[in-house]
Formats: sequence, structure tokens, C-alpha cells
Amino acid sequence: MWVSRRRATLCGAEPMNTSLDLAKQWLNQQSEFKGTNLVPFAAGTANTLYQLEGHDLLLRLHNQQLSMTDDCAREYATFAESAQLGLAPKLVHLDEHHRFSIIERFGRSASVLPIEAAETLLRFHQQVTESLAPRFGGATFDYPSLLLDPDRQRKAKIWQQRMLQSRLRPCWCHYDLGPGNWLVQAKSSGLTLRLIDFEYSNWGHPWWDLACLLCEWPMNEADAIVSRYLQLNQLTMTDREQQARGAAVSLYLAVSLQWCDGALAQAKSKTQQQLLQTRRRHYQKLWTGNGLDH
Repeated sequence: MWVSRRRATLCGAEPMNTSLDLAKQWLNQQSEFKGTNLVPFAAGTANTLYQLEGHDLLLRLHNQQLSMTDDCAREYATFAESAQLGLAPKLVHLDEHHRFSIIERFGRSASVLPIEAAETLLRFHQQVTESLAPRFGGATFDYPSLLLDPDRQRKAKIWQQRMLQSRLRPCWCHYDLGPGNWLVQAKSSGLTLRLIDFEYSNWGHPWWDLACLLCEWPMNEADAIVSRYLQLNQLTMTDREQQARGAAVSLYLAVSLQWCDGALAQAKSKTQQQLLQTRRRHYQKLWTGNGLDH
């Protein structure tokens, strides 16, 4: 879960049904997709998926009311580069105003995050950074500025400093590695993973993405992946890394709670509100469990 301080998206504000109409219009303008039926496939808080009948492709509608993306060009570049590197499904089309996209249908959404996720994430951090760094400038980020509450801003400055003491270096981050954004496909040679939803991708610190895993996935799965990720970087969980981990989790939860509050204020349907309330309770439980109320 990622958040901008902006209250509204910079990439348009069309409701979901208008996005669907625009997507249908675009499809009918393409000879290979003209007249294609759309079959409901899946739905989440911020996206709705349709299978393109007769094609191994998915239409992904982006809920503009809950979107807080800052830079659609950055999202497109990250998705396209990740697909080229074999880290994301093939991207067929991304609407320039972030209203919909057409992507390759790949495997299934991961219900359990396998240990191979560590290698996939490391490749993303290393190879996508190498590709996009010249295009998007230096590794600058300021997590405290994302928070609106002055007290949490002050704490966030301390958390960021602790995170920066890690031996892991800043890189291009995904920022939203929760369930639904990992795809898995089983092959005879093993599991193949792909990432999707690069709406919030930007410069950041690897511990942010690792904190996302720790907060969004069962702890036993996330712990194993974090340990493997450090091992691949020839690191162990020293006191320094343990402090960076705690600081990153604190930052992630503070920002996620704020995101939920902002999204709840914009959510129109009861289903969206219920999903967001469930997420907020989850983050609040972790926040309290980590002693962050004091």
C-alpha cells in the first residue's frame, strides 16, 4: 500500500464505468480485438479485471477514485522495462491517463508467496534500477514528507535515518508488493514469478519493499523471503539491519494507515469501504502490536 500526499490523482478522475467504456472503445479500434467479449475475471479495492474472450489477455480497469499515482510515464516505463526483463507479464497497452491497461494473462495470483520471491525482488531492485536510473535521475526520496501528522513526521525522520543505516542501498522500488501483485506459474523446472501493478514504483529503499512483505503477507512466509533476500546480498540480520527493519515497518504502517483514511474518504461503494476498513484494522493491529501507539 502506497500513498501520496495528494488528495486526488494527477492522471484523471473518471469513474470505473467510464473507464470500461473507454477501454471498449479502444479495443474496438484495434482490428485484432474488435468485437471481443469481456468476461469478468476478478475485482479488488482499486482494480477490476476482465478476460478478453479468445485471447490470453486481461483488461485491467484502474479505479481513479482510489488512485494516487503521481507519474503515469514512470509507471509505464517500470512496467515495460520489467516485462522486457521477464519480471512482469507482457504489457500490451497502458492508457496514457491510467484508466485501463491490457496485459498478458500469466499464471495465477499467488496465494502463498514462495521463497523464489526473494530472487525476483532482488532482480527487480538491481536490473530495473540500472535501466531506469539514467531516465529518472538520482535516488532521492523523503518518506517523512508523505505523512500529514506532524508528530508522525517527526518520528518518521528518525525511522528514515535508521533505515538508511542499512548496508542495503537505495534503488528503484515497487512499493506495493501485497497479495494480488505477485503472479505465479508452476513449471517442470520450478516456479516462475511475475510482478504487476507498478502504479507507485519510484526511487526508495529496499527495506520499504521488504517491510511491505512483512506487513502484507503471513509472517513466516515474509520472514523467510527477507532472510533469503539479505543472504543474496551477502548480509545477515545484524543489529543494524534489525533496526532498519523495525524502522521500515514503522514507516510502512504509518503511511498505510494514512492511505486507508484517504481512500475511505473517497470510496463510493459499500464493498470498497468494507475492504478498506478491513485493511485499516489489519494495519492498526500491527501498529499497536509493534508498540507504535506510544
